[in-house]
Amino acid sequence: GGDWFNPVSMQCPGSTNLAGCDLPNLAPGATVTATYTLNVCCLVRHENRHAWLEASVGPTDGAWGTWGDQNLENNSATFDVFIIGKRVK
Repeated sequence: GGDWFNPVSMQCPGSTNLAGCDLPNLAPGATVTATYTLNVCCLVRHENRHAWLEASVGPTDGAWGTWGDQNLENNSATFDVFIIGKRVK
């Protein structure tokens, strides 16, 4: 296919950086919401409109061994997204 995903914005507490959110440590059981907006172009007629998106958290310095997270199983979420829109002439 010819899918193109163009980042538009990312919003999360304390950051609007498209590369990600740099957050302080969260307390056990705490949550954070981030919103990532993208523009999709160039889908071919009758092409599958499903996309898999994943969001994850981790140490910004890559030091997983000293990160201290007690449950590494809940550090990501995957979504099956159906892309809708109208044909642009």
